[in-house]
Amino acid sequence: MSANRATFWGAVIAAIISALALIFQQELRAAFVETEEERRAEAPGDVSPNSPSLSISKVWVPPKATTLNSALFAEFSNVSGSAAEDVRVTLDFGPSRLVGCDFGEEVPGDIEAVEGSSSASITVAKLRKGEHFTAYCLMDTPRFRIITITAANSEPRRLTFSDIGTPEAMTWSRLLSNIAMTAVVAAAIGLGFLIVFLVIVFVNRRLDP
Repeated sequence: MSANRATFWGAVIAAIISALALIFQQELRAAFVETEEERRAEAPGDVSPNSPSLSISKVWVPPKATTLNSALFAEFSNVSGSAAEDVRVTLDFGPSRLVGCDFGEEVPGDIEAVEGSSSASITVAKLRKGEHFTAYCLMDTPRFRIITITAANSEPRRLTFSDIGTPEAMTWSRLLSNIAMTAVVAAAIGLGFLIVFLVIVFVNRRLDP
């Protein structure tokens, strides 16, 4: 009976260690998958309700050039508690040449996008709390220089091509992160079971006549 009791408590300890390992894995995942653009954007709870804050997110371009035109996608948001006035987004394509741009229908704005140019822009009179709009542009190469969003009553935000990397690089980074997380969790669980085994052996020896 005493040996069974030791085994029971050993299983309880193993379950607790496994649960803690899973919680630790989730914390690691949250830390690893945080992207550069998320770090650059301010969270709504961290800004003053009287100070508009703009963000650039979900920026994506293809990992390499092909015979087809390349796409650039980006989302622009007001993540604060007040409206941003005279918002202007400028996309500097650098060495690439513009084929065309679509800024969606979320908010009305004045668009400047001339085919063959190296830039495009949109001006929005007011971007209210929680509002956002997107840019979808086609270029002759999958490269841009810098994306900027400004407002009359807010600090500007900028994002360069090097800030986002490429999907290929992000895939490798995510793979390495998953391998690291798996190794840490496996080591934690293995250590937990080793501790349980040693506890059971110790208890059994103490209970032996």
